[in-house]
Amino acid sequence: MSSVMTGLVRWFATNKSAGFITPDNGGREVFIHFCVHNNIGCRKFVEGQRVAFELQTDAMQRLSAINLLAL
Repeated sequence: MSSVMTGLVRWFATNKSAGFITPDNGGREVFIHFCVHNNIGCRKFVEGQRVAFELQTDAMQRLSAINLLAL
């Protein structure tokens, strides 16, 4: 299991339930999609929202956030 990271939601499209996080550590942007995290009630995010997450590589070889938690 990967370590927990934090960052800010840079962009989120409510109609696609997808967006990107800018990690606090300055690494590459991370793709987010509400279907892949464990917060059942959390379906949308807003630009500038602080989040905690773990990383995985998705089927398209993008860094993807899992176990997303709004802070």
